[in-house]
Amino acid sequence: MKRIVIDNLLLKRKSAIQKPLSFSLEAGKGLAIYGSNGSGKSTLLDTIAGVLPYKGGKIEINGVLGYVIHYGGFEEHLTCLDNLYLEARYAKMPKEKIDERIIFCSDRCGITPFLNTKIRKLSTGMRVRVMIAASLLVRPDILLMDESFNALDERSVYQIKQLLLEEKKNGLSLLVVSHRLSDFQDICERIFLFENNEVIDFEDFKL
Repeated sequence: MKRIVIDNLLLKRKSAIQKPLSFSLEAGKGLAIYGSNGSGKSTLLDTIAGVLPYKGGKIEINGVLGYVIHYGGFEEHLTCLDNLYLEARYAKMPKEKIDERIIFCSDRCGITPFLNTKIRKLSTGMRVRVMIAASLLVRPDILLMDESFNALDERSVYQIKQLLLEEKKNGLSLLVVSHRLSDFQDICERIFLFENNEVIDFEDFKL
């Protein structure tokens, strides 16, 4: 099943990429967007997520969309646990499923000892872990990740990647943006290189 279908998408006027983009993302697959700062990677993700408008073309989303955004989105004065509960209620998760899913995501993302800590007191890396836990909480069909591994140490990156691989086996599709090749090693099968206002498509990506 195609979770994302992009057809002749024209990004907003200030984007570095001004040529039409067309691609699709199958269930259980990973697509990486690789390029330097300012190449249009985050603009594409924000456009797919509906945060930014676009000039033309079509975006089709088939399933629940999760987004690990680079600019946060938490209630800073509340604890991690409170924010996870807010996310679950916003997504209208069945009440009987919320606690079980919070326990699972918190454990796998390594945030359990910090559940009663207010967001504003967390390190950058721990905030990222909470963002990933919150995004996976509602069992999305598609997960957008924008430079999500930047603030994580190697052990944390490995831990999160193992979780993502498990979720992929259950059908999760990944769209990962990064300027580091190692960030999507093992979790993406395809890569788009954004370079010099061009998009180069590499199928069956291997690092």
